[in-house]
Amino acid sequence: MKNTSEKKSIIFYGAGNEARLHLAEWEAKGLIPTCFADMDGEKHYTKIRVKGGCCVDTVDYDILPLDVALAKYPDYIIYVTVAPQNLMSVTEHLLAMKIPADRISYAGSHYVGLGCEYLGKEFVLYKGVLTCAIAPLRYFGVEIMPDINASYQQYRKRVDSFVLDNMRDQPSLCKDCFKLRLGTWEIEPRLTAVNISSDPDDFCNSQCVYCEKYPNPTSDNRRKYILDTMKYFTEMAAGERFTFHISAGEMSISPYCDEALRLICENENLYISIATNAIVFNQSITDALGTGRLSLMISLDSGTRETMKRVRGIDCFEQSIRNCGAYAMFLAHKTMLSLKFILMEGVNDNEADIRGFLDIVKNIGCVAVLSTNWRFIDNGLSEHGRRMCFLFMCVCSENSLMFDYIDYYFHEKDRSYIEDMRLEIQL
Repeated sequence: MKNTSEKKSIIFYGAGNEARLHLAEWEAKGLIPTCFADMDGEKHYTKIRVKGGCCVDTVDYDILPLDVALAKYPDYIIYVTVAPQNLMSVTEHLLAMKIPADRISYAGSHYVGLGCEYLGKEFVLYKGVLTCAIAPLRYFGVEIMPDINASYQQYRKRVDSFVLDNMRDQPSLCKDCFKLRLGTWEIEPRLTAVNISSDPDDFCNSQCVYCEKYPNPTSDNRRKYILDTMKYFTEMAAGERFTFHISAGEMSISPYCDEALRLICENENLYISIATNAIVFNQSITDALGTGRLSLMISLDSGTRETMKRVRGIDCFEQSIRNCGAYAMFLAHKTMLSLKFILMEGVNDNEADIRGFLDIVKNIGCVAVLSTNWRFIDNGLSEHGRRMCFLFMCVCSENSLMFDYIDYYFHEKDRSYIEDMRLEIQL
């Protein structure tokens, strides 16, 4: 499978449990390793087999000594694939080996601390505001202006000001930022992604119980802004890899969906992820799926017709499942389609819904994604909620299903619990 990281050879550094757990997720984002490297000499010249990778027939990757891998692939970029608590020491080790800082990146989407890896590289268009992709730092928000370039330049000024004037003076914010401690922070990082979170009331065809309610927009300008934003950053990318994440609202019924996805199909450097409810089947989505550069996440949140009707406010169980299966037929590889289950206590936290949902995942042949409602982030799940998470993972393991979860929708103690259980059941 072809690498998609700016045409460089990707070396994953760290051939342990972190890689085994997350490889399918990284592959779905286009991070396909050329090989692995590891500082453990006993692993050298062996292979790592990763359950659930998208390269079903070629899931064994070579593990080489780092110097051998560098000599073999001089156009390398290293993605560190170790547990978060080891990122600092491994980065120090690579720098000590004279690896240039601009050739070291990080595969995990979580990042250590508050996410400075993405500060300035990724931002959010959210409720009509350009803001930082890292939740604790969203006071960077800039009201969008008619001129998208003016909005972006104002945002950049705020990011640069924070980096230059505030970061080193606010240890409470940045105490875990190993990039600052090592001096490898990029003052002017290249923007690589935009997260476009549109207003649900702008265009959506369901009334989900967990959805926040935003004011209705006063005109069609908000919808058009999504397309204009994509065009602006497509031009800015100038042929370099760039990703759009579109979530909230229902993209499949947006009047600008067809043109936005045509933009993806016509530019091989562009990638896009879309969240949808699959109530409506959209041909433009299938066209983009065929490129291998569209990731589709469909939120079903139930395994029974009664629960889906309760969650969404409308009766659409059969048509949603039918459309999920139809989209699956156009996949470049199966990790590009995920079905999401938002665990809601008192709504779908029961064995019938979990097993019913995972039966759908098994029949379609895609990734099962577990999430929670944002209301549980602060206090965490109950013991019953944890048992349901464990059941979800056990059923995935029993049926050899690919599993992932949206870590930032779980309390820290619940994330630790999920990771421990994944290792215990070897999921």
